[in-house]
Amino acid sequence: MPRKFNLKLKKFTLLVLLLNGFSAVYGGLSLILDPTGSSLGMSTELLQVGPFKDFLIPGLFLFNVIGQFSLLIAIMLIFNARYSAHLVTLEGSILLGWLLIQIIMIQTFSMMQVIMGIIGMLLVVLGLLLIKPSLPVINY
Repeated sequence: MPRKFNLKLKKFTLLVLLLNGFSAVYGGLSLILDPTGSSLGMSTELLQVGPFKDFLIPGLFLFNVIGQFSLLIAIMLIFNARYSAHLVTLEGSILLGWLLIQIIMIQTFSMMQVIMGIIGMLLVVLGLLLIKPSLPVINY
């Protein structure tokens, strides 16, 4: 992969990770501080089907696994840490799994879930593109 393209790919991936990370930290912290979900315009009535009575546990997951993990991966990507590209793909997969479970549990579908699903798929693809090694140069 040409160096210039790879740098643009890393910068775009970094932007997506930061967007995902900060939005998840905000949403997760909001749910931790107000487990009723009312600060985000939600109601605990959404949780009737699932195992939770309020949004505390989902908020903790959102804050830590989606939010802080995305920000950690962003830092790792900046410093070219080993396996950072693999972790980008993992984070996208976790986000997609989170959304799928969320849709099943609350039995509703919103535009925010569509946007976050696109971000999840984008992270998977970006991570795979970053993992793919450049083709070797063969000198004859």
